[in-house]
Amino acid sequence: MSHRRTGSSRLRFILRDVIGLRGDPETATAAYEETFEAHLGFGGRAIAFGTGRSALYAILRSLDVGRDDEVILSAYTCHSVPRTIRATGARAVYVDIDPDNLGPDPAHVVQAVTPQTKAILVQHSFGWPARVDLIRETAARHGLPVIEDCCQTLGARLHDMPVGSFGVAAFFSSQWNKPYSTGQGGMAVVHDGELAERVRDFRDEHSALPNRMRRKTLAAELLAFELFMYPSTAAALTSAFRALSRVFGLHGGDSAMSDEEVRRELEHGEWPTTLQAVLGRLEVERHAQQSAQRRTTAEALRASLKTLGFAPLDRAADREEAPLRLPVRVRDPLAAIAAARRYGFELTTWFDVPLDPLAAYRPEPDYAPGACPRAEQAARQIVLVPLGRRITPRVVRRIERLFREHPELRIG
Repeated sequence: MSHRRTGSSRLRFILRDVIGLRGDPETATAAYEETFEAHLGFGGRAIAFGTGRSALYAILRSLDVGRDDEVILSAYTCHSVPRTIRATGARAVYVDIDPDNLGPDPAHVVQAVTPQTKAILVQHSFGWPARVDLIRETAARHGLPVIEDCCQTLGARLHDMPVGSFGVAAFFSSQWNKPYSTGQGGMAVVHDGELAERVRDFRDEHSALPNRMRRKTLAAELLAFELFMYPSTAAALTSAFRALSRVFGLHGGDSAMSDEEVRRELEHGEWPTTLQAVLGRLEVERHAQQSAQRRTTAEALRASLKTLGFAPLDRAADREEAPLRLPVRVRDPLAAIAAARRYGFELTTWFDVPLDPLAAYRPEPDYAPGACPRAEQAARQIVLVPLGRRITPRVVRRIERLFREHPELRIG
């Protein structure tokens, strides 16, 4: 299915919502959950949320994670994850990464377990499976649950098992820059029946049905991104959206919120809108095709960048990646990002310092600088090359040209 046809279907649903798409959010959400379960083969029960962090919060609360508990997680992660952990009253305990997959290093997880540990969070970064199999063995020895952070990874496999099926639960995001997009949105997949009931009950008790303003705002955001988000406009549009989020309170994340505001938002969440549920079904059904396109683009770029002396994150025999973006180490990420804009596409860092893209002015309270040197090095070196449905062969040539014409970005 072509990019043009996929985009026109999304646009049709979005326009219908802007002018008044009707439907019961609860019924639409149930159908979305069934589609997620059927098409992605995790074997667990899917429970949809308004955001990915709401899904994580519900899982943590349903596991009775709370004050004086500890949750182990990677030091190379999005700021929303430790903030969600802190919202439960627990403390985030950071471990260094495995540079081969940018997930938590199993050996460091072993060392981090204490009597206060209540759960282990395993992030699968940018579509590369972490060694959740080894971490699960450590968790089993200590009677601890493993939660998989699949917000950047959908469709990857480790030892021929789908990522998201190793722990007691996994959570996913369908924010606009994730493997599939409903603008905002999250999903929990739970593999234990009793825990699944608790997560669903938490969602039902702590989430309100979306009001008219929420529905219209989300539809307008989706429409803007569908019409205007292209490789050459991505940087400017992202900056504009973040500015509008601060001014008008759009759904731009929790970066400007206090910890108490984050906790209150998570305690009083929202159901997905009907539009999110309808788009979610459409995107999930098409995910395999879109993931294959990203994989093909990643393979082509990986081969060409290696010949130019760069070091993109590589493949391994025991795993099947589902690349969201292609991580590449460079000498100066800021220079690479500025150059990419001149070439008409966007490079990003996402995690431009360990733990939190905003830590330059909001340090993480539970992290000591220098504690996780490999995560810090990754944050200083990695840029993320786009692989989405609008990365055409012409854009691929622009990307290759940038790295060919800027050898000073090579490390070593």
